[in-house]
Amino acid sequence: MATHESKRMKTWKVQFRRTVTGIIVIAASLALWSTVARSEDAPGLSILPLPNQQFSIIVTNGSSTNQYEIQRRAAFDDFNPWNFHVAGTLGQTNFSVEMGIQQSGFFRALPCIDCDYDGFPNWLDGSPNDPAVGALTITIESPLDGSTVN
Repeated sequence: MATHESKRMKTWKVQFRRTVTGIIVIAASLALWSTVARSEDAPGLSILPLPNQQFSIIVTNGSSTNQYEIQRRAAFDDFNPWNFHVAGTLGQTNFSVEMGIQQSGFFRALPCIDCDYDGFPNWLDGSPNDPAVGALTITIESPLDGSTVN
């Protein structure tokens, strides 16, 4: 009787291991598939010097539905934070930027919704690159309500 129970226990253990292994393989496959399905090539930067103390910055793998902000820092340390350098327009991936007084530095491109940090999203902002200009408003004073223009 002990031998029969022992065989049943071994069979149960083998089936349990196979089931757990199958679940782990399925879970890993689903995780890998969802990662691959969601992955896109991350944007990168291509930077070339131009005449007249300028750089050409190209956001590689950029999206035509994003607006990018170019940031700059002098060095990778705690004393040099990323600073706003220039904001692009919707879909812009090519930038010509001034070198400025720094002869070296690091750049990065970030997608932005409010590039000038004035509290208004770029699509409502009167000037997305100027924090002194807020929301775009249009007031029609003439012709009066109900009038026609010939």
